[in-house]
Amino acid sequence: MAIKSPQGKGKGGEYEVIALLGIWAREVGVTLTLERNLEQVRYGGADINGVPGMEVEVKRVETATPAAVDQWWAQVCRASAKSGKTPFLIHRQNRREWRVRVRTTVALHNDLTTAWDLFPVDADLDLRQAKKWFQRHVQIF
Repeated sequence: MAIKSPQGKGKGGEYEVIALLGIWAREVGVTLTLERNLEQVRYGGADINGVPGMEVEVKRVETATPAAVDQWWAQVCRASAKSGKTPFLIHRQNRREWRVRVRTTVALHNDLTTAWDLFPVDADLDLRQAKKWFQRHVQIF
């Protein structure tokens, strides 16, 4: 049975992501209690609660343009700026795989000072890469 309404598609996408993230966490010995944020329309915040230190935004749509992904990213970044959490956008078009955008940190070695300089980077990840990143995040958080 096809999901017809945008709200139904979004709700279904959130449940898909809850299942996916729960599996990923359990594979590395972490138990998460994940739930849809039913107050998000009224108060804002993440689509999914229960991932420590992470603001999770889920988008499941018919079509996803680069401009739309950038708009969703800006949305989750605004929310994460308020919460102090790491932004995590997971999105997919119908009949396609989930894609993820995260803000992470890259360390570059400075040969002049022999120190490491840290830089924030927004990274687009396929599902395999996202799984590794997410699992490491929940292990260290």
